[in-house]
Amino acid sequence: MKKFEETTFLILDCVSDGIYVAIFYGDKEITSKKLTKEESRRSESVIFCLIKEIFVKSKMTFADIDCHVVGIGVGSWTGARIGVSIIKALCLANKKPILGIVEDIKIETIKQKYNTNEFTRIEDLEPYYDGKPYVVK
Repeated sequence: MKKFEETTFLILDCVSDGIYVAIFYGDKEITSKKLTKEESRRSESVIFCLIKEIFVKSKMTFADIDCHVVGIGVGSWTGARIGVSIIKALCLANKKPILGIVEDIKIETIKQKYNTNEFTRIEDLEPYYDGKPYVVK
């Protein structure tokens, strides 16, 4: 496993107010884009457009990403489901680890979880609802 400072992260947060997509190299932001809740409701494909936009701006590809970070709650239930679904699809495609973050996504939280190997297995990644993982049975 790479050191935190040498790791490239794709961050997707659809849980807080709006949508936030970013690429970080360690604790340094390479590029990011945030949309308000109103802006994010204009199109169903807005998240994919944001992801594409930050990859174009950073001149990176999915192969450059070492770890995916996704907001899984507490916040927008629909946002959590969408974010988790997108990250699961990306991880199935490129076999990279996932960090599911329950609280607000902060670089300090990502660093702590990464350095202590608190990765989320793809089959265990579930959005949070009412303060706990929501598992459909």
